[in-house]
Amino acid sequence: MQEEGVLPNEITMMSLVLECGFSGALELGRQLHNYMLRRGFNMSLALSTALVDMYGKCGEVKAARTLFDGTCGRDVMMWTAMISGYAQGKSLDQAFDLFVQMRDAGMKPNEVTVVNLLSLCAEAGALDLGKWIHAYIYLFTA
Repeated sequence: MQEEGVLPNEITMMSLVLECGFSGALELGRQLHNYMLRRGFNMSLALSTALVDMYGKCGEVKAARTLFDGTCGRDVMMWTAMISGYAQGKSLDQAFDLFVQMRDAGMKPNEVTVVNLLSLCAEAGALDLGKWIHAYIYLFTA
């Protein structure tokens, strides 16, 4: 692309980063992230969320959290991507701590957020937390 004078844009980079997450291509994802930083890409909320998601899916939760913490104006997708990273890493305490912070920040979780938490509860055998999430769904979505 670059040889023909065509440079990748945000959509191109987001697509590549998301694919790295789906396929577990951590090293390529890191290279793409470094490329964006070197090229001065505008790190929009959507692109930052894609990177958080990719790092979480590839098991690099610390890198995901660093990006998450450095992002201003986080939306429900960003919060959910980070919670999903913790859920995939089977980090029950961190996922629920972040969920509480999300609620305290005035952010309403979506269906994907609670499915990640319920799945984590099921895998961890955390029946009480699963019941708590069920009650939360019942009370706040009815």
